[in-house]
Amino acid sequence: MEPYDSKVNFKATFARLKDDGDVSWIITASGRHPLYDNGVTYNDQDRCMAIAYFKEKNLVSAVIQGKMTEVRPTYKGDYYDSILVLMDDSGSVNKAVVITQGSLKYDMNTAKNGILWVGDNIYFAGWSYGFETDRQTLEKSTESPDYDLYVYKYRFGWENRCLRLFEPDERTMQRNTEYTSGSQVEADGLYTFTTAFRSIPLTREDNYFIPYPSRYSGGFKL
Repeated sequence: MEPYDSKVNFKATFARLKDDGDVSWIITASGRHPLYDNGVTYNDQDRCMAIAYFKEKNLVSAVIQGKMTEVRPTYKGDYYDSILVLMDDSGSVNKAVVITQGSLKYDMNTAKNGILWVGDNIYFAGWSYGFETDRQTLEKSTESPDYDLYVYKYRFGWENRCLRLFEPDERTMQRNTEYTSGSQVEADGLYTFTTAFRSIPLTREDNYFIPYPSRYSGGFKL
């Protein structure tokens, strides 16, 4: 749980960069905390934890570890769900789905960079105290809870008979995003990106900059 009195406000942020490091666009996404109307100021608690690019179809998938009420079921409370967003390479939302623990009040913690495409399937990973799907449920004792890891598979446009899902209208998800063009980023000095990595030489491979293999790195027998 977040320290709400810390006045920390989180927004999920996605950015597309050109090969030279210039920004094409930046998108932030956030929504109202489920306890916002209870007379206390609760900050937004939405984070982008993982993102993957499907080069052949120019699609972007991202996992938001979030609590935004606008896209979640009305019965969901003060705990994290996994909000899986499908966008095109211009940053427009195509579809969104919320993967939840159903009736269990467990946070879904998304692994950092824990998402990848395999064909049209999206795999994403994380951990929680237990889980609930349409096929299985694992509840944990509140006295001695321990974490369980998970890897889930989802494919947009295909029926899923396992995961607890809620599919918000993509227009609702789009309204919860804010688009900033690269020209506006540069003109307003909103963000600063750099392609200088100290004195390490870089090589370009498949549109990624990779540090050269160092003679001081590697492994050895103990």
